[in-house]
Amino acid sequence: MDFNERKYRSVGPAENAASGWGVEDDREDSSADLSTDELRQQQQRLLQEQESGLEVLSQVVSQQKRIASAIGTEVDEHNELLDEIADRTDNTQNRIVDETGQISVITEKSRTWPYWMVIALLFMAIIIVAIW
Repeated sequence: MDFNERKYRSVGPAENAASGWGVEDDREDSSADLSTDELRQQQQRLLQEQESGLEVLSQVVSQQKRIASAIGTEVDEHNELLDEIADRTDNTQNRIVDETGQISVITEKSRTWPYWMVIALLFMAIIIVAIW
């Protein structure tokens, strides 16, 4: 009997660890009574499945990286727009404050017209009295 043709019952680390603690494994042991070549083939199949799973995971991670990068770019653009809006709002507020100040000056001037009218009437009265 060749070493490669011998039948083995595979015992993994989880089974060794569990057997000492009285924990029973509910899964079927698919590698029980397999030859070395069959075990190698099974391991190769598992490695290929893991490799394809890693490739899919790599593609998903790459896609998420592209999405995150696009989101980051979009956020940067929005931040620039918000900064521009904030600047324009500040400028508008400053202009409103200036215009409000000018309106208050005009309002003050418009309240003095009765005084100027009284002064003009008194001046005319003085002239009339001086002429008579």
